[in-house]
Amino acid sequence: MKVFITGICGFVGPWVARELIERGHEVTGLAMFQPNSPAISDWSRIPYVTGDILDADGVSRAMESATHVLHLAGISTSKAGDEARRINVDGTRTILKAANGRRTVLASSGYVYGPTSSDRPAREDDALNPMGEYAVSKAGMEAMAQAEFASADVVIARAFNHTGPGQSTAFFVPAMCEQLAKIQAGKQFPMLSVGNLEASREMLDVRDVARAYADLLACVKPPRVVNIACGKPHTMQELLKNLLATVHVPISVTRDPARSAPSDLPCSTGDPSLLRQATGWTPEVPLETTLRDTLNWWKERVRAGSVR
Repeated sequence: MKVFITGICGFVGPWVARELIERGHEVTGLAMFQPNSPAISDWSRIPYVTGDILDADGVSRAMESATHVLHLAGISTSKAGDEARRINVDGTRTILKAANGRRTVLASSGYVYGPTSSDRPAREDDALNPMGEYAVSKAGMEAMAQAEFASADVVIARAFNHTGPGQSTAFFVPAMCEQLAKIQAGKQFPMLSVGNLEASREMLDVRDVARAYADLLACVKPPRVVNIACGKPHTMQELLKNLLATVHVPISVTRDPARSAPSDLPCSTGDPSLLRQATGWTPEVPLETTLRDTLNWWKERVRAGSVR
């Protein structure tokens, strides 16, 4: 395959690029900023251009040689505002028009389901109930793709929460890891500022999610809509407890309401059965490894002076 990745310099893009290259495929991409990821050590191996997914002519030129498209670019935070719809819906329309029938995997989100239950993880045929601007924009992206590109080779991948080295501190695990790394280095008072610790989320490893995207790109007959999930959520309290167990420094924890969003869901988890049936994919990286690797990446950044 010759895979064109939008958002190739973001969090997930470099890990998918690495996975595809290791499988023997060619990778090109589109980015809005320079890369800063531990996934790729030599970016000279990956030709990418800097551009805007709303630039139809630029996108068409950039993906001219591609046989497959993975659309990761978009706004991914819950506090995105009206910009989320413009980028996540209108930008996706631009990508699908440029793809012109080539296999395209769209990165959606498990948040389109709204609240779920650990007793009954969300399935692809469940009704959508998005809460918050980000989830609403992703549901709108899906509706647009289904209505306007019904006959195209499009896969909508609803990825549930994932983390790992390279993710920004807009998300829970890296936010905690950055603070812990600073505390251990003596650059922060030994007190953690946290949001809602009762919320329950899946926490897949980004490397497992990268494998899922690569599998869907290569799948002969993929589902039209598919969860990237494990069906095993963890509370934020559990994740924090696991992280604190690796840091041998007394640390106090304080609640900061600013770290919680009104659209925070009590639980978000999905059923991975359809993806497993279609591709054989199953998560491989243990949660402990994900947390350790993420914390170690932040420790290296603090030691190198990349974080103030």
